[in-house]
Amino acid sequence: EARDVAVEIFINSSECTMQRIAIVENKKLVQLLLEPVNSNFQVGNVYLGVVKQLLPGMNGIFVEIGSSRTALLEVNMHQYPHVFYGDKAQGNEEDGLRNKDGIVIDVNEEEIEETVDDPNGEEMEQSDGKTNVKPATVLRKIGAWRKVKRGTLMVVQVKKEALRQKGPQLTATVALAGRYWVLVPQVSTIGVTRKINGLERSRLKQLARELQPPGFGLTVRTEAVGRSREELEKDLARLMETWRSILERAEVAAAAGGKDPVPVLLQRAMGQTLRTVRDLFNNEVERFVVDSSQTYQEVTAYLQEIAPHLCDRVELYSGKEPIFEAFNLEAEIEKSSSKRVELPNGAYLVLEETEALVSIDVNGGVGMLGDATSQREAVLEVNLAAARKIATELRLRDIGGIIVVDFIDMEDPSHERLVFEEMRKAIERDRSKVVISEISEFGLMEMTRARDRPSVTSRVTDSCSCCGGTGRIESVEMALSKIERAVKKILVTSLENFKTDQTLVVSSLPGQPEEQL
Repeated sequence: EARDVAVEIFINSSECTMQRIAIVENKKLVQLLLEPVNSNFQVGNVYLGVVKQLLPGMNGIFVEIGSSRTALLEVNMHQYPHVFYGDKAQGNEEDGLRNKDGIVIDVNEEEIEETVDDPNGEEMEQSDGKTNVKPATVLRKIGAWRKVKRGTLMVVQVKKEALRQKGPQLTATVALAGRYWVLVPQVSTIGVTRKINGLERSRLKQLARELQPPGFGLTVRTEAVGRSREELEKDLARLMETWRSILERAEVAAAAGGKDPVPVLLQRAMGQTLRTVRDLFNNEVERFVVDSSQTYQEVTAYLQEIAPHLCDRVELYSGKEPIFEAFNLEAEIEKSSSKRVELPNGAYLVLEETEALVSIDVNGGVGMLGDATSQREAVLEVNLAAARKIATELRLRDIGGIIVVDFIDMEDPSHERLVFEEMRKAIERDRSKVVISEISEFGLMEMTRARDRPSVTSRVTDSCSCCGGTGRIESVEMALSKIERAVKKILVTSLENFKTDQTLVVSSLPGQPEEQL
């Protein structure tokens, strides 16, 4: 069967710096996933956290999970918190989550409509419409939140990684993702990804109703399409066992906490390698190339559990050149941190990431010259090309938050509509939730893209200390990663001619002596 898109995945492993995963579609790099080897507080981790401070005015709680910056938990009254009351919980029930007027935090109508998002990027849709939440259920959940005090132990999950000066963001709704399902305790909804349509959607919806455990919500993921009931049951059983294990560890940790409870990691999120296998490795992927025997064994062992038929597509790269250089990816990766992105006919984009938002400016090229009619057509062509490129760059750079695009002004409203439709079509392959607006009278398009971790630019560069943050310099992590790859390359290429009397000199920082290996 012919594939519309030929997908390849390449993994550049690292022992001490940063792992890199490149997603290639039709021989073009479209996504770069970076994960520092020492990444501790990643999205999906589940903790038994310690409540440090209540923030009724912000509908939030500061929770200690062991990170250098205290994590923020947003309180939603439709969530049921899994809490344990330690010996040092301070105050009485009146100290709970009340606003400045002494009233329990109001229940928002929108919060009662239970919505479960896939923590791994797929946009979910409630298959049964608006959830019918009984008043008694709402009151029970409000009562649970009222008992939360300083010192209370609570099961929480990391929703967003720490970003700049902000600590991690948490949720009290734990979502456990498998290959085919997302399991959510204490809700009753059934969700289905928007990408599944027709008879298959109806089949999976019915299976979800039949398999749904009491007291749990289920959402169906894209990979469930075409899978048998047995395969779906097996994946669900793994998730249920994981949840039981989390609760057992939480109970043991809470009982052992004593007078000075400390946060405990209950469940570490799946690492980036296996997460990529689970979420992205499907029949569309032609090959999955890794450069480490350890990674190869890890990937194939996991595939034996979830998709044995894909094992023969995993390759162990053993060439002398670094894997990303051998497959011509390094140059494309270098471009991904540049502010300027070239378009056809001399046009280009300028991307600026700031604390508040990301601005993208579309600039014309030599094709803009000519009579009025040809200029209008040239403007349309540049804006259409820009829309396609912007969708690619957002995914490649993993840019999230608020994005404002300044297109070249178009006089014809029909041209603006064409650009909007082109953008809507271009973002379809993006797994993150992207919302776009119509182009305004000022030629601006506003967009939002789900963000749960720092962008690629934030990972590979730091603010320049000399110019006050208006420029970017290579980050320490990226510099160390380059050094690691350079040393590996030297060792591999010189191994055959290496003599016992030779030494390898590692250049150190200015003013410090060099070391010999």
